[in-house]
Amino acid sequence: MTRKHKLIWCNDDWLPYSYAFCPSERAWGRAREYGVEGPYPIDNAACSHFKNKKHHTLTTFVTVGEHIKSRREIVQYLVHEGTHVWGRMREEMGERNPSSEFSAYSMQAIVSRLIRAYEVTRGPLIGGK
Repeated sequence: MTRKHKLIWCNDDWLPYSYAFCPSERAWGRAREYGVEGPYPIDNAACSHFKNKKHHTLTTFVTVGEHIKSRREIVQYLVHEGTHVWGRMREEMGERNPSSEFSAYSMQAIVSRLIRAYEVTRGPLIGGK
């Protein structure tokens, strides 16, 4: 069962940064209470960065256009946008030169959570458990 219009939070509570996958324009409208501004991005994929009114942290909403059907492209966009999440998160933590291993594990965790959020809202993407 998918939750097509539900905002899916991906971050860990201990981080000074929050991010979520926003699967639809309807979810975007519901998420305005957090402080996101402007219209739902209709690009192939986007990151919207803002100050979260509820969590009092910097926050990023990741979107991937519903018109994109290629699973390969979707994964590519999630990795791309995950890189932007990691960049903002690093800035917020004051990590100017993180080790390559720290960066690799962080990217793995961010992209893994974004893929899972995508699958929860829009259905299977890469299969398996």
